[in-house]
Amino acid sequence: MSPAAETPSSPTPPTDADEVAGASPGAWATLLARLGTELAQPLSAAATHLAVLGASTPAEKAALQALAHALDEARTTTLTLQQLARVCDPALPLRPQALDLAATLRAAVARHQPEARRRGTPLLETVRPARVVVDATLLQQLLDAALAWALALTRSALHLGLDHRTWPERARLHLRFRHRPVDEVADPQLPTHATALDTLQWHLLRQTALAAGLLVERHDTVCGTRLSVEFPRTVLASASSVPTLDIDPGFGSTLGLRPLAGHHVLLVSARRDLRQELRDVLHPLGLMIDVVATVEGAREFCHAGPPHVLLHDAQLAGERLARLHADLRALPQAPVLVEIADDGPRLQTAAQDPQGIARIGRGTLADTLPAALTYELNQADAAGARPGA
Repeated sequence: MSPAAETPSSPTPPTDADEVAGASPGAWATLLARLGTELAQPLSAAATHLAVLGASTPAEKAALQALAHALDEARTTTLTLQQLARVCDPALPLRPQALDLAATLRAAVARHQPEARRRGTPLLETVRPARVVVDATLLQQLLDAALAWALALTRSALHLGLDHRTWPERARLHLRFRHRPVDEVADPQLPTHATALDTLQWHLLRQTALAAGLLVERHDTVCGTRLSVEFPRTVLASASSVPTLDIDPGFGSTLGLRPLAGHHVLLVSARRDLRQELRDVLHPLGLMIDVVATVEGAREFCHAGPPHVLLHDAQLAGERLARLHADLRALPQAPVLVEIADDGPRLQTAAQDPQGIARIGRGTLADTLPAALTYELNQADAAGARPGA
């Protein structure tokens, strides 16, 4: 007797999960938009009922305020979902135009300043002029999302910067903050991926940048994070407006062609006159410059991410500065260390110094410092200490 013939099984009907898994980007955008709408309607109704309740019932004020705050947060989430749905839509219309990026950034900072004051978060800006070609609505949304994301997470001052890279010539937005107290971990500078930073606002920030054609990079440590947004369509400056750099002949051809623009320098000095003198020398070079008065301030600053160059006053030399230098040298991307002394040598490179610190006399700053920084940064790159800007 022949074996019984097998009955072909009928195809399994597609499930909802299959349909969602195979959804197009447009379908996902529609789904997110619908989710945001359906969440927003009952939340708005709840907020209205809460207002009526607060006006008519002698309820406990603190409890009502807490409930109102929770509703506000939920409504903010629904708004973020709706914005996310919009930028995820592949049919999103773009209207690029030339915009003043510095002015737009300052306007965004002004909008978020009340929230920063409420949280006790200083907003520190180092902004250079820049014009970019980008969709105006997306640029505003990007800046708002970046500031909202950072303010919700920061445990320190929020550092904002706007600078340029020269090849290719592009404007870059930088944002840096500390998201965790440094005394909670053994090594605050340890690179990691801080998943706690991957909030809905982060995804809105990233997707908005992608929709606008911008480049986003985020580098986290256990305690800090540094965000960079690059604008490929930057309105180029005329050749006559680009500052020139006179190189000390003593460096010869070892300087290469690496520009200083876009590098981050931290000045450490309690002397206001020296800080101003250094600013005057460094400002034309396109550097991002931050200033602290003490070694403790420099250590706190570096916890959110080290600068490319730590430039300190020789009067601060001592055990605390030596410990800071040792900690910075142990980093995978150690900054260049430079000392300025009133009676120091005209120039002594880090390679010539037993402690690996470049030393420059104050009397020759204008002639020596730009070339010295260029040389030391190139040497650090050649040794693999730091990737290119």
